[in-house]
Amino acid sequence: MKADLRRAYLIIALCCVGYLAQAQEIIRSTDTVKKSAPPIARQKPKGPKAIKHEVSGGFRLNPTEIKTTSTDGTGSNSYVYGKINNFYSLKLGWGFRRLIAGKPDPGTVSIHWVNTGGVALGLLKPYYLNVFSDPSAIEYKDPNKVDFLNQPLIEGSAGFSKGLSQLTFIPGFHFKSALHFDFSNNRKMALAVETGLNVEYYTSPIALMADQPAVPYFCDLFVAIQFGKRW
Repeated sequence: MKADLRRAYLIIALCCVGYLAQAQEIIRSTDTVKKSAPPIARQKPKGPKAIKHEVSGGFRLNPTEIKTTSTDGTGSNSYVYGKINNFYSLKLGWGFRRLIAGKPDPGTVSIHWVNTGGVALGLLKPYYLNVFSDPSAIEYKDPNKVDFLNQPLIEGSAGFSKGLSQLTFIPGFHFKSALHFDFSNNRKMALAVETGLNVEYYTSPIALMADQPAVPYFCDLFVAIQFGKRW
């Protein structure tokens, strides 16, 4: 009886040792398995930041006046014969620019079609002349009309400051359609030449020349040089 119990205990002990060895082997095998890292998503290379804003200024050429000097050569300043008013305009506009040729990359020339429209504020200032027959500068009015248009009596223009106190403000609208040639080599710098058609309409007729009727609109061709900054 005792021998049988001893055999039973021995069998049970051997079974437990075998089970523990098998469990340890399983643990070791799982420890040696390398865990694969999750795949890294491929990122596309970032391009240059898009340009969304531009501030620019420049010079515009509208050749519509011819200056002259006094007929006897003794005049102090040049003047525009028949001109009765100076007209200036301040404009605020919105529009769009569309690429029609070339590439907008540094070092290349691109051509854009530009359309802009908005509000305008006209500034009308009387044009004064110095004449030999009057010690004071005169403007174009009925009492001075003869002397104002008599070339032998004209000395020259009275200068820009004369008539500033008589400025008249005239509101209006404007529209521009032009070709824009961008020559800039730097994405953040603006350098361009623009040429096209400009139309302005104001709420009151504007008289500029004595021999021309007053009209509330202007339509002209222009060439402009622009420079500025983009971001």
